[in-house]
Amino acid sequence: MRVHKIITNSIDIRLWVRNTSWPAEAVNGKAQADFFEFLEANVKPSPTQVASSNPETLVWKIPEEGLIKINVDAAISKATSTIGTGAIARNANGSILGIFTKSYEGLTSPRLAEAMAIRNGMNLGVALNVGRVLIESDAESIVRSCSMSKNPPSDIAVLVQDCLALKDSFQLCDFNFVKRDCNRAAHACAKKALSCSLSGLWTTTLSLWGSSLSDG
Repeated sequence: MRVHKIITNSIDIRLWVRNTSWPAEAVNGKAQADFFEFLEANVKPSPTQVASSNPETLVWKIPEEGLIKINVDAAISKATSTIGTGAIARNANGSILGIFTKSYEGLTSPRLAEAMAIRNGMNLGVALNVGRVLIESDAESIVRSCSMSKNPPSDIAVLVQDCLALKDSFQLCDFNFVKRDCNRAAHACAKKALSCSLSGLWTTTLSLWGSSLSDG
């Protein structure tokens, strides 16, 4: 897994993706190693995590050919007034194209956290130069606000407007609500971002975790 420049202050992650690499010394080595170990344990599919033809089965489904699916989620600690967001992009083979995590201090609103996760997921798509993207979240009300493009709640209005503006960066951009059980990888990333305050984007050349990856 190759580590690229760690983002600490900017939500817009398009700039650094042009860089070829970032010295490992610039990153907290232990936090980085722990995070990779955590991802392998939580995103790696187990033998029982296989795609099912039953539409009622709660597992992550691979996107159609030519479409990139980005799952997003948020985690919140009221004790520390911190939120963590996670986004994971995968293609029609189930291969991971990129993972983005970011933590924010001084926030505890679930709705705000989920909206920020969606915006970060869209920025991940822009950074990866994705053409056709499906953003999946288990926050139904936020997905509805982004999909309907009208009258979002006032506390997330600016974030929804940002998401709608980001849609123009793609040839196709749709939003889809999924159950939590179908969104485990993104939730795992968000929880780890929260627990270790680690923010950054990782791109991979993975065949490491196989060609059929499921959260189910």
